[in-house]
Amino acid sequence: MRYGSMVTGGCLALLSLLRLDRGDVGAALLLAAVAAAALLWGVLGSGARGRAEAARPADPAVEVARARTWRRIAMLGLALSVVGAFTFPPMGLVVGALTLYAASQMRRSSRMLAARPAA
Repeated sequence: MRYGSMVTGGCLALLSLLRLDRGDVGAALLLAAVAAAALLWGVLGSGARGRAEAARPADPAVEVARARTWRRIAMLGLALSVVGAFTFPPMGLVVGALTLYAASQMRRSSRMLAARPAA
């Protein structure tokens, strides 16, 4: 299973529970369905993606761009988490979880780049 799908599904499930707690059953069911779809997508799509990534070597330029992109997403997420913690705490938790995922992907891209042998 892909981690992004797990994080997305978990965040959507949390939002679904928050909507159910506020009495909005329709929105809670919709968010629960989207969470289930994200988790299902992660389970069904993980095998083919893993085989495709293992088959092709990583290009250093692509890895540098990927690490920079994840860094920008993580920094924006950190700022939004702080703002969300003061304005709407449950959303701050959700954005915080997504920020942790972005930071882990940034670190993974940086490690892949560092582990690459010099040509």
